[in-house]
Amino acid sequence: MGYLRKNSFLIFLDSDAPTEIETPSLHEIAEIESKHNEAKMQRVEDLIKGEDQAKEERLREIARIVQEVGADENALKEYIRTTFRSTYEMPWRTFAWAVHEIVISKATLPDNRYVPWRTSESTVRFRPDGYLGVNVALAGTRYDEQKKQHVADGSTQASLWVKVVEGWAKDGNWGGYLQISCRTEKDKYIDSGSGWVKPVASRNDKVTFYDMGNYYEIWQKDRESGRPLTVEDGRLRFTAGATPGKWNLQDSTWD
Repeated sequence: MGYLRKNSFLIFLDSDAPTEIETPSLHEIAEIESKHNEAKMQRVEDLIKGEDQAKEERLREIARIVQEVGADENALKEYIRTTFRSTYEMPWRTFAWAVHEIVISKATLPDNRYVPWRTSESTVRFRPDGYLGVNVALAGTRYDEQKKQHVADGSTQASLWVKVVEGWAKDGNWGGYLQISCRTEKDKYIDSGSGWVKPVASRNDKVTFYDMGNYYEIWQKDRESGRPLTVEDGRLRFTAGATPGKWNLQDSTWD
């Protein structure tokens, strides 16, 4: 996660992102590797059984030597070069390499990394009142004459795309001025003097993205001198002393 974006990206609220990063325990890793080693032995056995049974003794000898060589590919090449010199011994060489591929195979550990999930409602968008917010896509309503009530009209405000200007990066954290790169309010900057976030004509404060593993904290300026980005009544706000919101990003594919 923690790298300075060179291209445009959008921001979305990810409140359900877990705080802890899930990784397999040492016990789980040991158990997975043990089962993998057992499976490797069986794969070598299956490879031997799949060959000419009249040559089983020789096959087992080759498999034993290749297993002793382990991951040392240079030693394996030397063994093959000096042992199987004739062209008709190609099947032995092929068998030795097949055993080697089994020997060097690694156990696959479970990938427990959190995958952020963006929705239309969680995406930061331009609000009709000029500010930025989430849940904007569901905000529009119209009066239905047949139902005699207000219903959602499906109107969707444009999503916010930004790019970093005068960017910096350190220890996985990064930041800079956020300049709007989409058509709506293009080339303006994202900032807030009163707390509520909106497009402004000129750059004022840089923004810092703190990599929290599964999500980002976004701060106006930084943690020492600034305010974290939060959501209040659907509007984005830099709020002093508040619990920082959980945010994630989606990179553009068009620049």
